[in-house]
Amino acid sequence: MFRKKKNQELDLTQKEPCAGERRKFLAGEAVFFSPKPMPAYHLKSEDTVPSSEILEVNDAYMDIGVRCQGKAFQVQFGLVSINAVSFVALLILTHAGFFYGGPFLDAFLRAFNEIVFGISIVYLLLAGIVWFVIIKTSFEYARQRPIRFHRQRREICYYPDGRTTPVIAPWEQIVSWVALSRGTTGTNVMTTYTFGMAIPTPDGKDYWLLRQPVYSVGEAQRKWETMRSYMDEPQKNWPRSLPFIKEDRAMFDAERERIWAKFKKGPRKWLSFKFTDPADSYFTLFCYYFYHILSCWKIPYLVSEWTDSLNKKPLPENINEWSQPLPKNEWQQPSEALLTQRTAIKKHYEAGGNLTNFLQTKH
Repeated sequence: MFRKKKNQELDLTQKEPCAGERRKFLAGEAVFFSPKPMPAYHLKSEDTVPSSEILEVNDAYMDIGVRCQGKAFQVQFGLVSINAVSFVALLILTHAGFFYGGPFLDAFLRAFNEIVFGISIVYLLLAGIVWFVIIKTSFEYARQRPIRFHRQRREICYYPDGRTTPVIAPWEQIVSWVALSRGTTGTNVMTTYTFGMAIPTPDGKDYWLLRQPVYSVGEAQRKWETMRSYMDEPQKNWPRSLPFIKEDRAMFDAERERIWAKFKKGPRKWLSFKFTDPADSYFTLFCYYFYHILSCWKIPYLVSEWTDSLNKKPLPENINEWSQPLPKNEWQQPSEALLTQRTAIKKHYEAGGNLTNFLQTKH
């Protein structure tokens, strides 16, 4: 989900930021959402949107992370690329068989002997690159552990720098921001946006930094509100998790049976280019099967299942215990400073203000 960086651009250790602060750095500026955790905009219950980053959410905790999504397509794309080389080589050999003249089989074998070594080298090179990328990205996915937000304890659990030992940090001490960086290509000025979080180390002297590229300030605000609304808002304002379709062999079989049943039901055309609906014609159905044959049928889904299983490591026993719900009388409450500031910023939003001018107008 995030790319980890050292605390270089934003000097958080020398001067702790506060919500609403704008801080300039070498290539741009950042606007902070916390600490204390403040809403990024005037929140309404109808503003809550589903998030694909929510892995699990319940009354006690919420997990934010990445799903094993798109792995099957990655494998399909790689296998189609390398198997297309074999298919093109077969077409070349077939053409060469006619070109050489004489009995077709003899000419085909002569052409095969002449180019088989070069084709084999190219195929093995491509296959090695493709499978290296597939396996590398699978293990990178497995090393990414979710961040767990415990609402009742008002703490978060994270795994710094890919370590297996988690660290617990107070929610109200989390630093979050959206950064706008400007650069030039020589002819144009480009603006990039980054959503960032800084989680304090146990000794309180430094931060573990996480940064994720986003398309806009609005996307960064929605990411922040996904976390903050769960931790600080009533249940009606909690974020929702998007339904997750697991990319496995069962999904492939079910989709193939659906397409075949629809094709048999008809009406059937001979030719169409509606590739989003393989059952639309004989041609699109042929392309569907040909594509999956080139991508080795169920192998991409088998790899997806394997990749998904890599990430299902059991949590340490102390984190399982930490994740359990608490009796209501033991729930940690927001600090008075947070409640005071949150009341002030909600009034500020209702008056038409925004986060960036909150510090200038608050009393």
